[in-house]
Amino acid sequence: MILRRYVLSAVMRPFLGTLVFLVAIYGAWAASKLISAGGAVSMTPSEFFTVIGLQTQVALEVLVPFSLFLAIITGLGQLAATQEALAIRANGGGDKMLFSSVAGVGLLITLIIGVESLWLRPQAYEHIYTISTAIDQDIDFSRIEGGKFYISQASQNDQGGRVIFADRREDDTLYQVFVAHTVNGRSEFIFARDAVQQASTDGDRVMDFTQGYLYQLVEQSDASDDWHLAFDEMRFVMPPPANPDPGNRRKSTSTEVLSKSAVPFEIAEYQGRFGAPLTTLLLALLAIPLSRFAPRSSRYGRMLVAVVFVIVYYSANSLARTWMESGVISLFPGVFWPQLLLVAVFVGLVMPTSRPRAQRFGRR
Repeated sequence: MILRRYVLSAVMRPFLGTLVFLVAIYGAWAASKLISAGGAVSMTPSEFFTVIGLQTQVALEVLVPFSLFLAIITGLGQLAATQEALAIRANGGGDKMLFSSVAGVGLLITLIIGVESLWLRPQAYEHIYTISTAIDQDIDFSRIEGGKFYISQASQNDQGGRVIFADRREDDTLYQVFVAHTVNGRSEFIFARDAVQQASTDGDRVMDFTQGYLYQLVEQSDASDDWHLAFDEMRFVMPPPANPDPGNRRKSTSTEVLSKSAVPFEIAEYQGRFGAPLTTLLLALLAIPLSRFAPRSSRYGRMLVAVVFVIVYYSANSLARTWMESGVISLFPGVFWPQLLLVAVFVGLVMPTSRPRAQRFGRR
């Protein structure tokens, strides 16, 4: 029992350290990507951190298997490099004990990733879409604060996006408002003394502007097509945001619904959700024999082997999903052929050590 705990500690310490490091790096990258895309400026702090947290939760399907794979290779490899593995075997801890200890941890983490991939992942994407749809495709004026520029992304109803600025805000009224909007080659600019958003029963957002100017400029045209007008009151109607592309919306679809679909990209999403826990288990098992063949002279050498191996595998995994979505491959092996390759590599590494001793050393 003591030997088993010692082996587990040699694996879990680098696993937790690597996972925390990768989660921090991914969270920082996701935050910088959201900020650079302009979506963060129209979010409240709570919405911003919620989106980053949910994106990081989904990324755990990759970060956790990679961290575990790296930890097993480096942990067991370090035991072999320092001759601790020989001492463990001399005290009754053979290969079966090492394998069962690490495999038990791998199975537990596989079950956690399975719950995440099959049930929690769709819910996370549903929350992300709920927050991002209004923000990324069409800005809600009630979110706007004074002294900041707000930029919306292009959508089906708003091909060119929109830029909004207000000098200050008092209750529900914006003062010294500027709105720039481009659609179908026409750029419209609104300058108004104040603006108030009104409720609408049909789902449209209605903004009432007071005392301002409206300018329209037509691209690739002469000045005669441009015009402007002054107004005392003007109502600006914005259609509701379009639904996300169905190719992305599938990520928020429940696993039960996807199981009944015959659409290739939904089948790829369905199979991919089962592929995540399967990948976790196979990488954990494969890391055990690989730790014996990884370079023992340097811990960094073992890490390099693990990183290169995982990069190649996940590149193949991404290629498998692309082929499945485009109908290049059939339902079987579908997106599972990279996992089948992992099984083949694992069997190739384990089988030579499982032959009888007389057969392995008979010729010698």
